[in-house]
This record gives sequence, C-alpha cells and structure tokens, in this order.
Amino acid sequence: MLFDSGGEAHYLERATGKIRWTRKLLEEYQAEEGFFGVGSTPLVVNDRVIVVVGGRKGGIVCLGLNDGKTLWSVTKEEASYASPILLSDSKSDVAIVPTRTSIIGLAVADGKEIWKLPFGKKSQSVVAATPLRLTGNRYFLTAAYDVGNVVLEVNETKASVIDRGEILSSQYATPVQFGDYLYGCDGREDFNNGSYKCISTKDWKVAWEEKDTSISHSIVIGDKILVTGVDGTLKAFRPDPKGYQELWKIDLPKGVYRAIPAYEGRTLIMKSESAWFAIDLGA
Repeated sequence: MLFDSGGEAHYLERATGKIRWTRKLLEEYQAEEGFFGVGSTPLVVNDRVIVVVGGRKGGIVCLGLNDGKTLWSVTKEEASYASPILLSDSKSDVAIVPTRTSIIGLAVADGKEIWKLPFGKKSQSVVAATPLRLTGNRYFLTAAYDVGNVVLEVNETKASVIDRGEILSSQYATPVQFGDYLYGCDGREDFNNGSYKCISTKDWKVAWEEKDTSISHSIVIGDKILVTGVDGTLKAFRPDPKGYQELWKIDLPKGVYRAIPAYEGRTLIMKSESAWFAIDLGA
C-alpha cells in the first residue's frame, strides 16, 4: 500500500510490483496539499485501509484493501503528517488518528467517532510525529510550533489528558520508549535548535539532554538505540538515564536525510533527497 506525496493511493502486489488499483484521493475529496505535500502513512487493519486525506468531502477515509472502494469517510478535518495507529489491547478495532488540530478515536468498522481531543494549531503549524504507545494504555504526542506535548490515557470508550507541557516539541521525528524512559529529538530543523533528550515517563522530567544535535529519527534495536540524523550522521547509543553513552558514529554520503528509515533483520534502509542506501549493521 502506497500513499504518495501527491495524494494518490496505490495498492501494489508485493511479488510483481503490479498496481492493482489507484485512487486520486486529494482530488476526489477536495483536499489541499499542505505545506509539504502528503506525509501521513495509511493504517492497514485486516482488509481495510484508513487514510488521513484532509479533504472538504472527507477528512478521514477508509478503503477496502482488495479493491480500493470507499467503505466510509468522516469529518472535514485537515490532514496532519502524522500516521494513525491502532489502539493496543482493543477487542473491537479502534484507530487513533491525528489530524492537523485534533486527535480522534474512530471505530475501524464504520468510522464512528468515539472520542476527540484538541492537539495542534490551525495556523503556521504541522503535526508530524506519530503517536507513541507507552506502557499500558498511555500515548504520547508531540509537535513543534508552540504546540508541545501531551500524554493521553486511552481506552475503547474515552480518552483523557493526564499531562501536558513542552518537555519535548518535535517538528517531525517520533520518539521511542526504552524501559521507563522516552528518548527523542526536540526542536526544529529550520531553526537549527535540535537537541536529543532522555525523559522519565514516570514524572516527565528530563534525565539528560544532548544539545546542538541534528534533527534525528530513532529506532530501538535490541539493547541500543539507532539515531539517523537529517545531516547524514548515523550513530548508536546505549539507552541509560544516567547519561548519553555513544557506541559508534559514522557519516553517510553527503545529503539531507529527512525520510524515516526502515530496519529489518540487520539491514537499515535510508533515503536522502537524491539516493537510497541499504546499510548492513551486522549482528
């Protein structure tokens, strides 16, 4: 399943690359491209695909995976760049869907709105980091542009805010959790004010902070965290609330690496603005 930057959805066969169906969703649902085109990844739940389109004729759309037909469309919410996720431990499928100004709980079956909370701002801002599932039924959301962060407690019927602040304001990089601590990037690329933080998920205090760092994506791999910088730096560190313990660091070919990397087995796939790279990380 592919949702490209121009707002077209494509379903490809993995073995052959053959396109089964295509939908021009931005055009069909009268959506604007936004600041940076389209950036929200669709959520596949069994034979359904939930897409944040942000159109005047449908803000959130559910398609049939096999034929691409619309099963339901709801709201007129503008799109975020963040991706929807599935509520954990849910007996009936519930999707947590970030839009430009809200976070919404929707029933996958019919698009029924179960709960809705404000998050984000209407003007000069984007929500781009995907909601992070914490331990239990808590979720962490973060955004820059004076939005800050929020911690939600969520179940199948309701959601409530249990903490709100500006301890982590990520422009587009999603943080990760390791043990009782959250690790992630703070700041904005265009302001050149990036830092990397370790934050306690018990009292929401900063354990340590590495300042003057590149905006970076994070991936937990075993007992270490891999950090891929927009500036082409690739490094690994040992997650420890006592301090930053870098294990190794390399520089990739010159370029800008904003795309979220993918990791499988021991292979890391990264993309700059001009090239793709597959990196063998070893054992």
